[in-house]
Amino acid sequence: MAVNPFLEDPVTGMLSRMGLVATLAGQTGKWRLLLVDLIDFGTFEKYSEGDGKLGLFARALYRKLTGEHRTATLVFSRWGGDEFLVAIHPAPGPDDIEAGEDEAEGIPFRYASKAVVLDDAYPKSMIELPHPGNSEARPAFRIEVNASEVYAFLVDQVDQLYEEIRKLKALQEKKAKAKKAKEAKAR
Repeated sequence: MAVNPFLEDPVTGMLSRMGLVATLAGQTGKWRLLLVDLIDFGTFEKYSEGDGKLGLFARALYRKLTGEHRTATLVFSRWGGDEFLVAIHPAPGPDDIEAGEDEAEGIPFRYASKAVVLDDAYPKSMIELPHPGNSEARPAFRIEVNASEVYAFLVDQVDQLYEEIRKLKALQEKKAKAKKAKEAKAR
């Protein structure tokens, strides 16, 4: 079966950004957005090696989170590069932003998450999703969603989560430098 690149990421098999938007556009209620960023992914210089690691990590993350949230609805997506965004309903945990590090089957990652409320107040619009094998470039199907509003909302939320991951990374780098300096001084 052909992958629709507008809805699904061909490397990981997870939803693409647009697939996530189309999925969440009709949803309501309190959700938790979990932004996941691989640690040291830049060390994989070969394109195919990086793609392979992304696929392995996507499957490991899926197994980890579905095991932890057995009764929740989870919507997995590759947000871009080595970042993944997972929407979890109902939203577990506190409403405030949480950030930290974890691993999925030995692959380390940083994360930030927060609770958000999705409602149906956004105006609906039609989006057309072409099929990748359609040489005439006609849309294969149409979905009525509030895509632009949901996308703008998600981008705003993800920007906040990225900021939390940047703060966490800066703090970890500061601690590592202090530890190195202390070790060097002890010698």
